[in-house]
Amino acid sequence: MTAMAHIEPFREQDMPPQHWYLALVGVDPDYSGKGIGSALLRPILEQADADGLPCYLETAEERNVAFYEMHRFETLRHGTLPDTAVEYWTMQRVPA
Repeated sequence: MTAMAHIEPFREQDMPPQHWYLALVGVDPDYSGKGIGSALLRPILEQADADGLPCYLETAEERNVAFYEMHRFETLRHGTLPDTAVEYWTMQRVPA
């Protein structure tokens, strides 16, 4: 909750009032790299594009940044949570 309290104001500052917020997307590590994550994202991104709305997400895993960049997300902010060594990235994807 402390992490969310730190990061939530960024979403409010960086994004328009209407946008898609991708809270959780996950794939079992044993199945990573098999296209499952992309398959999970595809219908959401298609709907966001159809709606003309940007998408927003946060990640605390550096390896996820490249995955999301493959889906046209761009890093908005990169930082470290206060009083921790935990890094975070906030990312957005503009509609196609």
